[in-house]
Amino acid sequence: MSKQSNPAEEVVEKVLENLKQAKDILGFLKNRPSDRLDEEGIDFLIFKKEGLAVPLQVKTANNRYSFQDKYREHRRKHPLIKFLICVPT
Repeated sequence: MSKQSNPAEEVVEKVLENLKQAKDILGFLKNRPSDRLDEEGIDFLIFKKEGLAVPLQVKTANNRYSFQDKYREHRRKHPLIKFLICVPT
């Protein structure tokens, strides 16, 4: 069973590819549906040049919920994942 395409994640993946190509980051991992990263609220794990890994959750921005509402819900579900980006699609 394949995961439906997520336009917001596709945008972020393209940006991360560009950052990797420009050598601004070492690389990144994208989660697989229902894997451990996904369950922990991590869509991407970004590897910085300083040797750090930054977990990132991606949400689709829409008019139904504000960014603040999405952020509050994310923090409630995944308090250890501090980085969240909302992408308008």
